[in-house]
Amino acid sequence: MFRNKGKSRRPVHNLRLASLLSLVAGIVNVTGFFAVAVLTTDVTGHFAYFADNVIKRDFSGARAFLVYILCYLVGAFLSNTILETGFRLARRYAQAIPVLVEILLLSAVVFPGVDTIHKAATATACILLFAVGLQNATVTRISDGVVNDLLCNAMCI
Repeated sequence: MFRNKGKSRRPVHNLRLASLLSLVAGIVNVTGFFAVAVLTTDVTGHFAYFADNVIKRDFSGARAFLVYILCYLVGAFLSNTILETGFRLARRYAQAIPVLVEILLLSAVVFPGVDTIHKAATATACILLFAVGLQNATVTRISDGVVNDLLCNAMCI
């Protein structure tokens, strides 16, 4: 699922990766929504909320959505940096590093408990969005965008 990259990937690799991506994204989104009332699957909606708050001159609300967007983008940037460095140093394990980082981040959110999650709601949302940015960029890089196309087409039906 992770070893084959780009054109050497077969449809079964992409289907497995898309299934795993959907499962993890669903768990992350449910966690974010129920624990801290923030949708954490993607940031498309956060741009709209950011713009709406700017228009309403609610700059503290706009700042929160800007931080969410930046956390997602930093996660995506870090994923690509890890992959590029990993491909040069240890090609065989390059894709495992961002996945391991994501596992550690999601574990850091889940294991402290519900009280800690509620007390650190913004930090929790930021960690989840960072992890989603990391995951989406990793999957896009591994599959040359094929998996993202599969998911988009499935959701658009």
